[in-house]
Amino acid sequence: MTRDVALVGDLGGTKTLLALVTPDESLVRARYESASFDSLESMIDVFLRGRDVRPSRAVFGVAGPVADGRAKLTNLRYAVDERELRAHLGLERVKLLNDLEATAFALPKLEPRAFHPIHAGRGRGRGDFCVVAVGTGLGEALGVDLGSGYTVVAGEGGHVDFAPHDARSADLLAYLWDTLGGHVSKEAVLSGRGIARLYEFVIDRGLARPAHALDFEDDLNVAVTNAGLAGSCPAARLALELFAAQLGAHAGDVALRALPRGGVFLAGGIPPRLTPVLDTPLFRDAFVKKGRFSEALASIRVEIVLDPAAPLTGATHVAFARWEGEGRTALPWGA
Repeated sequence: MTRDVALVGDLGGTKTLLALVTPDESLVRARYESASFDSLESMIDVFLRGRDVRPSRAVFGVAGPVADGRAKLTNLRYAVDERELRAHLGLERVKLLNDLEATAFALPKLEPRAFHPIHAGRGRGRGDFCVVAVGTGLGEALGVDLGSGYTVVAGEGGHVDFAPHDARSADLLAYLWDTLGGHVSKEAVLSGRGIARLYEFVIDRGLARPAHALDFEDDLNVAVTNAGLAGSCPAARLALELFAAQLGAHAGDVALRALPRGGVFLAGGIPPRLTPVLDTPLFRDAFVKKGRFSEALASIRVEIVLDPAAPLTGATHVAFARWEGEGRTALPWGA
């Protein structure tokens, strides 16, 4: 009996995961550097080369807004188009999702061990839920409770205006205006590059001194993160603490827009790495500090998504769901 196999992918600004899957298992998976290719098609060709399994359908989560089956990737130089993928792969069923859509579709399917709770709220339960993903960029999605199932609405909330919530973040905004010019978005702070900007802000304003010159030949963001978590550099540590407070404030803003009874989930590559800084009052206090609505925010749980393959899981469930044309996909609750 021939197995029904899907090709699924998570195309991010830094890395891409591709996998061949059935409804019950992952057959093979590979990781690629996204910027090393000039198209998703060329990456797929490398992945499928020499494999004797051919998919019957394909679903990809991509780091950018999807409109009319096409996505211009926010942090990459190429675009992705469903029609071109169908023609290239010779498949009738190909679907593009925003990468946050793919992540959000996965969350109700994951086991509790895939999450690290950092704010209890009123505990676990079904309902609308929000996803905030921090990595190369900042993304958002809303999971909508339909009763017997749920669907997902993706947005680009990472590009809203950066708004200060205290005197120090007001000074940070002034610093970013001077150094970046033009529009200062939440993503300018809440992203990999944002960690480096916070470190540079701390040094520029004399808020803390670096213990030594950081070795950032490859990546200042990684160097600041490592030194901050190790406690070996006061300036790096303060940068991470500022990051935690800014992410808490932003997650609280996201929660206010939906009042999600199902919780707020922090996804992407950065939150799991920064769990020791996020699972503290720095994050929680900023999350709930919303004036008259502080009590409402205190009731909403927040959890970090630990599973880096969550977008692939979401793409897999969508691949084997019933969907046609441009209709919005809905999935049942549970595994």
